[in-house]
Amino acid sequence: IYECLLIRIKSKKVYEHLRTKNILALPCVDTLQKYIQKMSSQYGFQQATFDILKKKSSSMKPDEKRDEMKLSESVSFNKKTFEINGLTNLGDYTPEHQTNKKGDHA
Repeated sequence: IYECLLIRIKSKKVYEHLRTKNILALPCVDTLQKYIQKMSSQYGFQQATFDILKKKSSSMKPDEKRDEMKLSESVSFNKKTFEINGLTNLGDYTPEHQTNKKGDHA
């Protein structure tokens, strides 16, 4: 259903074409509307997300609960704010040896 909603949001005409020509078995728009009405929309994370993560992680080993992320190092200039993005910036806590050094983690 989520994917159907995404297609519909992206293009109403494409969704209707795929549905009416039986290219994909898609639910009617009324059905999608019913799903949307049942969804709670709010800013930030929903409590259900944390409940699911807690349930899924309860049977995992400690090493399986962590994941790593690699960020690519790059420096860019923001024309609107006249700021350089991508350098290490910890505010007043930036060590002297890291000033003007490319950031490599978040």
